[in-house]
Amino acid sequence: MSTEPRTPGEPAAAQPDSPSQDSTEQALAAAEEAREAAEEARAAAEEAREAAEEAKRRHDADDARADEWEEESFPASDPPANY
Repeated sequence: MSTEPRTPGEPAAAQPDSPSQDSTEQALAAAEEAREAAEEARAAAEEAREAAEEAKRRHDADDARADEWEEESFPASDPPANY
């Protein structure tokens, strides 16, 4: 850094390897990583929601099929009339 005084209104030039620039770059990198992690979490949550909906659809279809089989087989489960 220069030891010469700055004139009023002259912005201080940031040194390329200054600690504040390094910490800013680190903060930006951490923010980007956090954004990516949040996006991955949203995608995983969406996949889990879709899988749960598909499992419920399969369960409901299987349940309806079992109910239909029960209704169709009911007369066969009655004892004979002369019993």
